Amino acid sequence: RRWRSRSQHQIAGRLQLKGARFLWLGLDREPQSKIKRLVFGDDQYDFLSQINFKGGTLTDAEMKGLSQFPNLDALEFHQCELKKSGLASIGSLPKLWRLEFDECRFSGRDLAELRHLSKLKALTIANAAVTDVDFHILPELGLLELRGKLIDDSTLQQIAQMESLQALELRDTRITDDGLAPLQALTKLHILTIRNSAVSGRGLSAFSESSTLLDLDLRGSAV
Repeated sequence: RRWRSRSQHQIAGRLQLKGARFLWLGLDREPQSKIKRLVFGDDQYDFLSQINFKGGTLTDAEMKGLSQFPNLDALEFHQCELKKSGLASIGSLPKLWRLEFDECRFSGRDLAELRHLSKLKALTIANAAVTDVDFHILPELGLLELRGKLIDDSTLQQIAQMESLQALELRDTRITDDGLAPLQALTKLHILTIRNSAVSGRGLSAFSESSTLLDLDLRGSAV
């Protein structure tokens, strides 16, 4: 234990001197949580501003351990299963401004646990087994990126309530021309990306009078 603590302290110190702010953690079946290994004794990697997780189910204890990294401003979860209590732990991180879920499993309604993230500006949900997402609980979000066939026209109706949204990216979704009309309500939207969809030119009339939309990307769509 003493050797490991000294070794970890030296590694953490070298990483910090090199300006390291990022760490990728693969989840496995080791008896000790990787989060616990990062906060062993007083030798914490508490200077980290971003942690990525890949694979497996995150326990409540692991998610609560995120509070021991006071400088976290970005989190990515890849192929993970998240519980409501885990999302609540994410929702308590005061500096978090970017969050990504890629091929994750969680309840869309549980995203309400993120409503206290006052600094969250960018959210990505890609190919996630999630429905019933109430996006309007994140009114200050500036960038929203959604990918996957679970995203359809009903999703756009919720997005239309996000008054601060400046950039919206939709890829490989089931949205259609009929679903675009509600997005007229997004008066601050500057960038709209719709790739690999059934959207044709007909639905774009919803933005014909927009004075704020600066960039429209329709690559891979039926235009």
